[in-house]
Amino acid sequence: MRWRGGVAMDELSNNGLPAEDFFMAALWDAARPAEVVVPGYEILGEISRGGMGVVYHARQLRPEREVALKVLLPQFAEEPEMLARFQLEARAMAVLDHPGILPVYEVGEADGAPFFSMRLATGGSLSERLLRGPMPPKEAAALMVELARALHHAHQHGVLHRDVKPGNFLFLEDGRACVSDFGLAKLTLADHGPMLTRTESFFGTPHYMPPEVAAGSVGNATVAGDLYSMGAVLYECLTGKRPHPSKENVAALLRSIADDPIAAPDTLKPELPRDLSVICLKALERKPADRYATLEDFADDLERWIDGRTIRARPVGPLEGSWRWAVRHPLSAGLLAALLGVSLAGGVTLAVSNHQRGEALADARQKLLRSLIDQARSERLLGSPGHRERALSLLRQAAGIAKTPEIRDEAAALLARPDLGVRASMAAAATAPVDFPDDPVTGWKGSHRVLTLHESGAARLWENQRPIREWMAPDGREITGDFLPDGGGLVLAETEQGMLLERPGQAPAVLATPGPMLRFLSVDPTGRRVATGGENGYEIRPLTAPGDPWRWGDAQARCAAAWSADGERLAVAAGDRREVVLLTAADGSTCATMPVTGVPQHLAFDPGGELLAVASDDGVIALGDAATGATWCKLKFQASALVFSATGDELRATGSDGRVRIWPVFSPESVLEWSEPARAKSDGAVFGMSFSPDGKHLLTVSNGCLAVWSVADRRQTGHHLLENQRIDVQSAAWWLGDREVLIQVPGGLERLSIGREGKPGATKRVPRVPGSSVLDVLPDGGWRVSVIDEEGEKSCELWPGGDPEKSQPAEPPAARSPKVTATAGELTATLDDLGAIELVRADGRRMRLILPLDPGVRVLGFSRDGRQLIALTRLHRIFAWDLEKLAVRLDELGF
Repeated sequence: MRWRGGVAMDELSNNGLPAEDFFMAALWDAARPAEVVVPGYEILGEISRGGMGVVYHARQLRPEREVALKVLLPQFAEEPEMLARFQLEARAMAVLDHPGILPVYEVGEADGAPFFSMRLATGGSLSERLLRGPMPPKEAAALMVELARALHHAHQHGVLHRDVKPGNFLFLEDGRACVSDFGLAKLTLADHGPMLTRTESFFGTPHYMPPEVAAGSVGNATVAGDLYSMGAVLYECLTGKRPHPSKENVAALLRSIADDPIAAPDTLKPELPRDLSVICLKALERKPADRYATLEDFADDLERWIDGRTIRARPVGPLEGSWRWAVRHPLSAGLLAALLGVSLAGGVTLAVSNHQRGEALADARQKLLRSLIDQARSERLLGSPGHRERALSLLRQAAGIAKTPEIRDEAAALLARPDLGVRASMAAAATAPVDFPDDPVTGWKGSHRVLTLHESGAARLWENQRPIREWMAPDGREITGDFLPDGGGLVLAETEQGMLLERPGQAPAVLATPGPMLRFLSVDPTGRRVATGGENGYEIRPLTAPGDPWRWGDAQARCAAAWSADGERLAVAAGDRREVVLLTAADGSTCATMPVTGVPQHLAFDPGGELLAVASDDGVIALGDAATGATWCKLKFQASALVFSATGDELRATGSDGRVRIWPVFSPESVLEWSEPARAKSDGAVFGMSFSPDGKHLLTVSNGCLAVWSVADRRQTGHHLLENQRIDVQSAAWWLGDREVLIQVPGGLERLSIGREGKPGATKRVPRVPGSSVLDVLPDGGWRVSVIDEEGEKSCELWPGGDPEKSQPAEPPAARSPKVTATAGELTATLDDLGAIELVRADGRRMRLILPLDPGVRVLGFSRDGRQLIALTRLHRIFAWDLEKLAVRLDELGF
């Protein structure tokens, strides 16, 4: 990325701006570049400037389309906090897939400065609309319903917006409203605990800030804070005024927000409906506990008002409720009035009294039930250590009041997340298994055979507590090493000869001559590669096969590389960047990055390769998803060593006192991700999924890749890259039996053989009839084909066995439903608008399945036996629920 032009330093004056807006205006006027250049984009103009960057109107060159392009200003590119904040905004928007949230198209970096592109909203903002004055009440309520549901989707996926205001609500060309600008967002799954405090203390929009934040700090921001801000926006839409008027300075405004009452909207505009004013005031309650529990509840109450039903914000009395019912049903009301007129007054009084007492008790139980479920959901979304047991305890209390489908759904969602136990057990401090008084031991590895490292920089190999080998280091250097998986051979670096491969009974092999100093060395669990880290980053060198080493990074390695159990991936950290990078072991391609709160010091994969633990220099241990880099939970502990147990059910960390803390690790139970070989993905859009006729293999298709998966082993057995150069035309593939697949890409057809173990094999080109396009392949092997003749007439034909010479007229396939859905026997699964999967049985029983992250489900399917529900996501990942095991587990838990 290149910034052209000079910096204009304008004289700082408030120019009539409110005090709370002056700081940002002065900041941007003080550094305004003339032009920015981002490879792959043509800048058409500037749209706006925000808390950390500039949003441009740009044209993306591939694919060609107009987009909004947000870039971080160059003066912030070297600021770690601002850089982390910008990256967090991109992550927050990228993990959300909802029609009410602007989609992110691309996240990238050019010349050290990050950027991301998103859909261009051409209909202006809500703040621009409000310049024309207040909105009609029903129009304002309907708009708030749409936006509240979008923000509720973000909350369900662990994202707090924290800067809700009219300027961040944009309108698309079709009039739909979208949430934008997650520049102050917080990922509650990945951002738990204090961080970015210096930056956050300056930025924000005070007029829409909740009282708990105005009176304290950004650490008090919660779901309830976003809800308050939505109430403030609704207030402005209805009255044309903000809940708290501007003051002489920001401090005075914050005091007013924290302390002063808010005038009811219908006192400012008496013509406003009373119930709508009540809904608005409930969202603006000073205490978070007094507001709606969620934005979904806020939206539901607004919809109740729009539909003319009784709102829940203020339960109306019997007379008012009866009057409203009578207005809606005048004939029935007249008949009822006549009937009541001949009833005995005493009987009516007694009935009403009993009814009111029963209603009060039922209402109290319902509120307690609602509160317990909402607390459990908040525990799940926050994801702090121990959240699973705390939330399950709340759900058990709720089930004691009434067993509802929502409780069962929330329990299933909890079981889909990993967790750490909140209390650690203690183990004695580890001591060196051998002693060498003349040269104290500083570190060691091994058990039967032990490698010791010493203060002098030397290393010694011990067997039965007797030294059998010794290596000396050049002056000023320290030997480091690691055993091969068999425990016999080992690799050493920084010896006088350089890097050595030592095997019992063999002469040492010199892997590399002395060079720049190396501090870390780790051998992968399969013994195929060794990773070294030093002042120039990392180098990965093959041990068992010929090949050249490859390098990653050019800054100081911060810790030893961690290897996945299969040796296909490794995690590294270099320089002062607060992130861990996951790489493919074969070529160093980046698989994912995991942001952390400090500089990484120790890394560890769990045995299954699904979790990555990171201990940072700020005393935080983070547990993350090894596939995406998303953080599941964090705990405070200053670790000097970090490792998972052999079974993966414990995380062990050594403290500064030498004692070992052990935390239980709770793996996901209700949903499992199928494993796949490590590779840098550029698969493009994901389109299809189908089972082989024998049900043993699953085929998934994207624009750039076809993958085959073993159903029994739940793993990818191979992939085949597709030659599709057009992103606007879908690739497609169909099974032609258990061992062959038909592939269609723009301009060509080919048959791909599939081995017995699911490995893609050789391809064979299929002659293509001009004007034809395969629509699908039927169970009997016939191809249903769309054909366009020379006159441009389109028809559908059936080609038995794929033979066009035997073509027959055929009915075109039924149009696909726009919804993502799948059916198997009495079960139907459908993806809802919030990204959850609704499972419906023939008897009407329902269940919602919620994935722990937002993977963007694209296709759903059931296994042949109907026991597994399988979801294919936009990142070409497979998640599966074993429905029978899930039902048994929920029954065991009492739900």
